[in-house]
Amino acid sequence: MPWREESAMSQREEFARQAMVEGANLSELCRGFGISRKSGYKWLRRFGSGDPAWSEERSRRPGGVPRHISVEVEAAVLAVRELHPAWGGRKIRRRLEMDGLASPPAASTITEVLRRHGRINPEESRQRGPMQRFEREFSNELWQMDFKGGVPTSEGMCHRLTLLGNVDCGRLLCSGAPEEVAAAVKKLIQGCAPGGGYILSSSNSIHSGVKTKNFLAMLEAARKFGQYPIQNNE
Repeated sequence: MPWREESAMSQREEFARQAMVEGANLSELCRGFGISRKSGYKWLRRFGSGDPAWSEERSRRPGGVPRHISVEVEAAVLAVRELHPAWGGRKIRRRLEMDGLASPPAASTITEVLRRHGRINPEESRQRGPMQRFEREFSNELWQMDFKGGVPTSEGMCHRLTLLGNVDCGRLLCSGAPEEVAAAVKKLIQGCAPGGGYILSSSNSIHSGVKTKNFLAMLEAARKFGQYPIQNNE
């Protein structure tokens, strides 16, 4: 509860003087001054601390902000951003970890630092918009590839392409015969698997229209023809 407006310091001093009188009733005293018992005990503790300025109003600002990052860490974040203007909070955090910074701030905090220092263009962020899913209505309408970059070897960089697929789940797995499925699997393995870098799968997914017997035929053919080294004459 607040103190009355007139001369708050003098009221606190008068409150403490009356509270020190022998037999004083603190509850009645607090009601008389229009404050809560909690406030009354707080000012009596300050009165007993020996601080000459005990009756003055103190700042309510916290003594510290545990999650506030230091000026040095902010400078490190901005330095990485300067070198890589397209990087966001997650990549910058990872780079700080790689550079040996202990307990780097969260990616969201780094993003706020960039925004506070004017390193994020709001208009550009709006133009990018939310992620657009790339689903298609039918299988084989969309083909995709993930490029993982080179792999260092003793002989230099090795650039490999991993193939995924492509047992037709639009017709073959739904309405074909198990023998046709096995033949298709054999052809895929013999054509794509020698040398590695091939993952046998359906052309899209194992959806509800796929016949169980055809799915099992695909698995059985994979076990039969997918043992290395791949034999092309079976």
